[in-house]
Order: sequence, then C-alpha cells, then structure tokens
Amino acid sequence: MRYRALLVTVVACGVLFTMGPVHAQKKKAAPTTEDPVTLAAREAFIAGTSAVKAGQWSEALVHFEKADQLKPAPVVTFNIGYCQRALGRYILARSSFRKVLSDPSGLPEAQLEEARALLESIETQVLARVTITLLPSSARIAIDGRPLLPYEEGEPGALVAGVAPAGEGTPPPSATLAVVIDPAVHLIQASRPGHEDVLVTKSFQPNARELRQAVSVNIAPVELVQVRGEEHNPLPLFDPNAGSWRRGAKLKQLIAEECTGTGLAVPSSIRLTSQPGAAETFVADTDYVVDAFWAQIGRIEGGAIAPDQAVYVDYDYYPTRVDSILVDASGGVRVAQGKPGVGNIHLPEPGTGEVAVCTVWHNGILAGLEPENVFPIQFAATSTAGPAPSAERLLPKTLAKLRNGEPVTIVAWGDSVTNGGGRQAGQDALWLSLIHI
Repeated sequence: MRYRALLVTVVACGVLFTMGPVHAQKKKAAPTTEDPVTLAAREAFIAGTSAVKAGQWSEALVHFEKADQLKPAPVVTFNIGYCQRALGRYILARSSFRKVLSDPSGLPEAQLEEARALLESIETQVLARVTITLLPSSARIAIDGRPLLPYEEGEPGALVAGVAPAGEGTPPPSATLAVVIDPAVHLIQASRPGHEDVLVTKSFQPNARELRQAVSVNIAPVELVQVRGEEHNPLPLFDPNAGSWRRGAKLKQLIAEECTGTGLAVPSSIRLTSQPGAAETFVADTDYVVDAFWAQIGRIEGGAIAPDQAVYVDYDYYPTRVDSILVDASGGVRVAQGKPGVGNIHLPEPGTGEVAVCTVWHNGILAGLEPENVFPIQFAATSTAGPAPSAERLLPKTLAKLRNGEPVTIVAWGDSVTNGGGRQAGQDALWLSLIHI
C-alpha cells in the first residue's frame, strides 16, 4: 500500500515541473520556455519516478537529490524521505519529513497527512534508543564515522547518530548519553589522545531500548470485587443442553457483550437468597445450578425457587487487567497499570518517548503470575522495499475497478463480531466507518 501511495504522489506532483513529455501527445508540442535548470530538475525527477516504479530505491534517491539541488520543492523532499525510509535510513527520512511539514507549500493534504503518519511511525515505532557510557568522560565518540548531534525536537538531552557529515568524534556533554539511532549494525568508535581507539560493532533492533543493568519491577495483583444483593427477577430454569454461554441468567457484573467473562467468578462465593442480605440461602444443586466458569445461574424445576420469584445473588470475582512494562529513552523502567474490567480490556498508554517491552495479563483467579501471563515483546527487523503488494498480483481486475471508481462488492465471512455484534446504541456510524472502503 505504501508503494502505491508513493507512485500516486510522484505522478500527482509532477506538475511542479510541467511534465509535458510524460504524457504522449499526438500533436506537436509547443516550444518550451523553461530555463535549463528547471528542465534538468524535471528530468531528474522523472528519472526518480521511473526508478521507484522499478523498485530501485538507491537510484531513485540519487535522482531526487539531484532534482532537489537544482530546484528545491516540498514534493521533491517528500520523495527523498520516502526513498530514505525504504532504504532503512530512518534518521535522515525523519529529517526530510520534518522539513516537508515545516514548509508544505504546494503539497495536497493527502500527502501532508501521509508525511505526518510516516514521521510518527519512524519516531515511535522504528528508531532505536540506546544508552552509552564513556569512561573517561573526556573521550570522543563517533558512530559510523560521524559525530553525534542534538536530537532536534526529540527527547531532551538526547543525541542522534547518522545526520552529521563524516568526521572525527566529539566529546559528549556527559559521560552517559542517550542516543537515537537507525535500527541496523553500527560501528561505535571511542577515541582519546595518546590511546588506541576502542571499536565496538553492535546491532540494534527497531524501537529497541538498551538497559544498562537488570531491573526488578513490582506487579500489583488485581483486587477482588464483591457484589452483594444483585437482583434476578425472575430466575430462569437452568438449561444444561443450551450453548455454554446461555444456559441460565448471567451474573450481571460479568457480562461481556453476548457472553460472560469466563473463569473470573469465585465459585465458593456464589449464594442465592430470597431477600438482600438474608442469612438463609437457597440450596445449590437442589434449588438452583451454578456454572461458575461461565458465571451463570438458573433454578431447578421443583426446587424452592418459584418461576416468578425474585432472587438475590452474592458473589465475588477477579476482573482481568493488562499491564505494560515500559522503558524510556534513558533506560528508565516503569510499570503502567491497566484499567481492570471484564469485556474490552485496553493496554495502558505509554508516555512520551516510552515503549512497551513486556505485557502482563491478569486473567481472573491467580495464585501468582506464571510464564503464560507474561508476554515479552519481540522487536523484529522492519522490511523496507519488497515485492509489489499482493493485490497487484492476486486481484488485478478488482484493483483496476477500485482505481477507476467502479463499484466492487466485498463479502466478509465471520461471526457476530464481523457482523457488528456487540456495538452499542449510537455506534452505527462508527461501525460503518470501520468497514468503509
């Protein structure tokens, strides 16, 4: 999809250089009055678009940079950033997209929105943050043969690698420094007059955070919730032959859309009475049935609970919760506690410059955290330039219709969620927007 978006940008923005020769004309073209610099810039830009279509990102970047030298323009800078991103040069791509957004004259809003999205993705999902300690602090540091520069409009005090021109290392502002760097293999060089240089080769993964030492974190347990006197009027018969999610009345605090939160209710806590707080209770398996796992109850035919009688339920349960272990740019670690709930559980939001390195899942009644409750987040290498999107190969006719504005019928196979099950009143517009093509 990103490949197609770039092609659209290139074609749409070609008018910057009055791209007459791109579109074949049967009649003789009028003599051009363009100056030689504009003509050369246009030719370089067209050559860049051709290289992009062929997947030759390095060649395309050379052409776009030539066009930028001859005739700077936001559309050229956008395409430079796009090529840099495709080549894994994310630090430089960030600079290019920031430059586009600082002076977007002539770019349509669609390309500006894409530039914002790409910039945010690079800053929050791609760039690695590492902590480097130099001893002594008077040593000079360079990465890949380039000194470090301040990370503009980024984390305060952080430095960035890969932006400065090639040259000798410079002394850092302190012995311990936070560095923002492209995810790749890098050569770190520390030098000091009168001593041999220290060279370290290290690979950094996308969005990586480097910790200087092992840390321990405290994960707070989920608190027990007590429900007293919940009314069910009347209590239906328990039907053991029905679907497991609809055999009786659902405990109301554990309802999750059409179902219930499973395994959350404490079985021994469930009791039924004829009045709220009454000491005398109905008898389980004689007057009523409890399915504690599915959080459902139902009366038994012939028991003490009449068909039209109201009953009151006491029960305890443990809600679910998702916590995140976050690391900031300086290597600081904290636990962000999620909001307890039963149905839709959301991850806590990280703070500025933080990234989640582990997720902890509290799923009901737990004696303690087990390995199956802890999910370390693996940071895989990001693919840059690859083959054409699958739609280009597998659905060429459908794709052609979409691009020509022709109607296309899409059939979605699924269950109640696919059909919008569980959406609340007033959410029809939101649901339609999610499936709108």
